[in-house]
Amino acid sequence: MKFVVPMAGAGTRLRPFTFSKPKGFFKVAGKRLIDHILDLFKMVGSDPSDLLIITGSEERAVRNYIRDVYSSSFDISFISQQPKGYDGNIPYFGGLGQAILLSAEWYAKKVSSYDSLRSEDFVIINLNDMVPLKGYDDFIEILQGKQTRSDDVDGVIGIMRVPKSTISSYGIVMVNSKTGFIENLVEKPKSSPSNLAIAGVYGFKPRTMKSLYAFLEKEVQKFEGKEGEAQLTPALQDLVEHGFKLVAMEFKSGILDFGKYSTLLEGNKILLSERNFPIGDNLKDFPHSSMNPPIFIGKNVKINDSVIGPYCSIGDNCVLQDCIIKNSVIGDGCHLERIITQNSIIGDNVYMDIIIKDNMLIGDQSNIRSPTNNKSNSL
Repeated sequence: MKFVVPMAGAGTRLRPFTFSKPKGFFKVAGKRLIDHILDLFKMVGSDPSDLLIITGSEERAVRNYIRDVYSSSFDISFISQQPKGYDGNIPYFGGLGQAILLSAEWYAKKVSSYDSLRSEDFVIINLNDMVPLKGYDDFIEILQGKQTRSDDVDGVIGIMRVPKSTISSYGIVMVNSKTGFIENLVEKPKSSPSNLAIAGVYGFKPRTMKSLYAFLEKEVQKFEGKEGEAQLTPALQDLVEHGFKLVAMEFKSGILDFGKYSTLLEGNKILLSERNFPIGDNLKDFPHSSMNPPIFIGKNVKINDSVIGPYCSIGDNCVLQDCIIKNSVIGDGCHLERIITQNSIIGDNVYMDIIIKDNMLIGDQSNIRSPTNNKSNSL
């Protein structure tokens, strides 16, 4: 199996958290987003599988981390998607279509033949902010022909049901109810009879990839020297119009969309509930404190006289003193004293004290302390 993860985007919808780290490095339920995805790949792929990471923003940090953690599990390659321009000092890129097209040369070297029907040559593309809860095994089996005749399926596209009011934020598919094959795909329509949204997980056979690259090249050329991004959805529509049989597989247990901060807390809550994360090494490490699961507590954490949870994710190397925190995500290296909050997202290396406030969004490296504590580097 060949795996491709586009990670070039600057993650502007996750500001302020992505000012200091790539979107895929944001932690939810104790793991980085990219870890949630790559751990899924490890479960369904052979060892080692081919992995391509398409980098852009913060690419040195991405390359170093993935090499250090996953070199034994994957044959890893990297391709850099160059910025199309800058808005101030924030890069913007040529779109998902351009990112996938960049993988063409890599795939040509990895695939045994474009006519191959070996699962080792199939391609899985997973966006770095979309995490399936359950169903990845079924997705792979449909592509491999284990749930249908292999000759009938050229590719599989993961879908999820979204409210009709939000369809303009997604690629939308229409499916033939009798055959199960996709009949039409539209990128971010204003209206549609369908509410089946592309869920950011795609699987294709080699012959499909060969044509997909050709269609993507035409799509990218439309935006050469012009504003706008080349999307993947129009090229998928080209596949359908040229007779390729693409199956829509609904992830009925849900796909967690971490593309914007409004979905981070809900995703964290679901992951903690679904995957039974531990409370910590030992309850006695947290004197005079109440731990209300499900929660995740990282390494080297000190908690005193506090109430934590439910639905809290606490990063590594944190100190919490006299806090009451519910349904929140706390990054690594935070020092919090006398904080009462819920529904909050606090970044890495944040120093805060004496705050009672819900729904906070606090970026990395923030220092929000009273004048007395601000004279010191520790709580």
